[in-house]
Amino acid sequence: MKTIDIEQDVNCVDPIETQNTNPSPVEGEGLVDETNSQNIVKTDKVNKSFSVRERLEKLKLWQVRFRELDKILENRERALNPKSPCDRQIGASIARQRRRLRILLSQLPLEIVTDEMDGEELAQLRANLFIQFAALSPEEKLLWLNNFEFILTPDLNKLYAKLERIRAYRSLGQQRGLLIGGPSGMGKTSALNALTMLYEPEITDEVTVVPIIKIDAPANNRSSRTLFRRILNALGLTFSSTESEDELFDTALAFLDACQVELIIIDEIEHMKQREHRRQLLDLSNQTRGIPIICASCNPVAWTEGDPEIAGRWNDLFIIEPYTPERLAALLTYLEILIPFSSPSNLDEFWIQKEGDTKEEGPATFIYNATKGVLRDVMILVRDACRYAIEKELSCIDMQVLQIVWKQIQEKPNPRNDEKEID
Repeated sequence: MKTIDIEQDVNCVDPIETQNTNPSPVEGEGLVDETNSQNIVKTDKVNKSFSVRERLEKLKLWQVRFRELDKILENRERALNPKSPCDRQIGASIARQRRRLRILLSQLPLEIVTDEMDGEELAQLRANLFIQFAALSPEEKLLWLNNFEFILTPDLNKLYAKLERIRAYRSLGQQRGLLIGGPSGMGKTSALNALTMLYEPEITDEVTVVPIIKIDAPANNRSSRTLFRRILNALGLTFSSTESEDELFDTALAFLDACQVELIIIDEIEHMKQREHRRQLLDLSNQTRGIPIICASCNPVAWTEGDPEIAGRWNDLFIIEPYTPERLAALLTYLEILIPFSSPSNLDEFWIQKEGDTKEEGPATFIYNATKGVLRDVMILVRDACRYAIEKELSCIDMQVLQIVWKQIQEKPNPRNDEKEID
């Protein structure tokens, strides 16, 4: 077999402990306190020494590289022969990679360690960034919005910390599974895609090292062959259509080891409904050398029901819940620091004090009522409101901007929603 690299030609090749416990739900805001995520995801820390100009230079380089890679993949797609089974496999792999590629526009996600700052320090940080943002041109501010392709929110930061801890168990000779749940739009898929893209395969003379692979569970439940084919494609391999299920299983097992895979991520795990297919995945888990298998969907616990052995292997649950008003205010405080304006937008204010004792709805109230605390919708609204305000040369996002932009989103859904793949 041969691995697939986006800048190389690819040839099609010929075949060649458990316990019955229920997963313990853990909400995103309270899971990990002894481990941070810095070992699994590198970030740009936003602190008092942070330079907006230096970050923009990085964004420029990443944008150029993104366009180069996307063009390479596009050219490879056009050169494929749709009648060739091997080329069709390669084409499917390229399509999935292009879908995730936008993550590379912000290769080092911005991170504000808010619990390391008091209120005065956060205010000073915000004032410092206001001054730096005031010096930017509209074009530079629009480039800055590439940061919002993937923002490392506190909840997602805790998820990465959990994944790092799960991965570390392998070095202790232990194997752990993890279920990631939560409503659609809360960032599960986006976070897992980002993790996969930030750990690109490393090609050596002997082998291609693939630290993390991510696949979607096949909706087709007729056979487990599709599952193993997707694993092989994620490893950069092609396969013969004549290979049996057992042959595909053995090949996947061999190359998971040879490619030094450290994490297997399977999204939309609820699609895998047949008991025998779930048992195949358990068998794969049993026979790998301790590789953690992370399973995600809106309700991943449903996938484990009815099989005590599977429930015992995947007995750890991380839930990303929709934002309550209080948690949304904390998120908006976080975003307020990062949006590229020279004046406060007060996104985290629920009410605006008017003359006398009267109050009116503030940005946080409007955002919560509009989005119901769904991260995808919050990010679309904030990002598009930023773009609108930049194009109108405004100094901040105000209530009128939020109302206009949300109406536009409702009337004409953002065509880039699908590209964002926040789920």
